[in-house]
Amino acid sequence: MAKTKPNILRVKDISVSYGELSAIRQVSLEVNEGEFVALLGANGSGKSTLLSAVLGVVRAKSGTIWFLDDDVTRKSTDYIIGSGISVVPEGRGILPMMTVMENLQLGAYHAKGNVSKRLSWVLERFPILAERKNMLAGMLSGGQQQILDIGRVLMGSPKLIVMDEPSLGLAPSLVSELFRILLDLKKEGQTILLAEQNARKALQCADRAYIFEVGSIVFEGTAKELMRDPKLQQAYLGKV
Repeated sequence: MAKTKPNILRVKDISVSYGELSAIRQVSLEVNEGEFVALLGANGSGKSTLLSAVLGVVRAKSGTIWFLDDDVTRKSTDYIIGSGISVVPEGRGILPMMTVMENLQLGAYHAKGNVSKRLSWVLERFPILAERKNMLAGMLSGGQQQILDIGRVLMGSPKLIVMDEPSLGLAPSLVSELFRILLDLKKEGQTILLAEQNARKALQCADRAYIFEVGSIVFEGTAKELMRDPKLQQAYLGKV
């Protein structure tokens, strides 16, 4: 019998409101070590709000969030990031007036161990960053900036990578390259939680997925189940 991998993240009955507006209601999910989990749904369905709650950017009205068995529901964002979560935010998180190298070095702020070795590994993995390491990050193309953002989070040796709509605004060819990189990371054992509107690409990489609709999870299952269920495709995903 296969050994169950430990939880990296557990979310239990989380609700978030913005004033009188309920953003998510009693959402529960989990991410296990080495898993790629996708959060799918239309814009405004609650995916990004859930990520914000996990990161401590917004406070949950009720419910509990555990990261590595530590209750982080009321902890600060800095504490949560320092515990081992790295984030690729929507719209990218690079600092455009700093060089590629400086952005990568900032990604290692919370890192433990040999940072120089990690930097060499990232530059070897992404040759375009090595070629342009002295260039201002803001001078890179959109696709190159997204690669830099991924390189930045890898510098922190994260236990969990959280990504919010990473394909937003990228040309189709760059979207394919992005998801190829994410699939490689999954194969290497990285744990990834991804909020994404591009269901087709996300499901090609993910192990499991949760579908959000109007602040609630309306379906959860394996990526294969979603890909094979014509009713779910028609109702939530379109033609996959």
